Amino acid sequence: MIYIEALEKIFADNSDKSAIAIKSKCEDCGCEITVDVTPTPEGFGFQGGVLLESVANGFLARCLDCYKTNPKIPYSYESTS
Repeated sequence: MIYIEALEKIFADNSDKSAIAIKSKCEDCGCEITVDVTPTPEGFGFQGGVLLESVANGFLARCLDCYKTNPKIPYSYESTS
């Protein structure tokens, strides 16, 4: 998932917001997606897509259809250093 600390800071800096919307493109199919992120007692909830943590790029966005097909981060996106 996207760096948890970054999400925690976003919500701490914007305490009046109950959700944030992250617009991106799906890393697999290229479709435009908006991932709505809300804080939950367990961490964060995501709707409209998923955000996967990637060492090389910070995060990868995937639409729900592509995530259901392959929930793992492709090796080509992982850092080799």
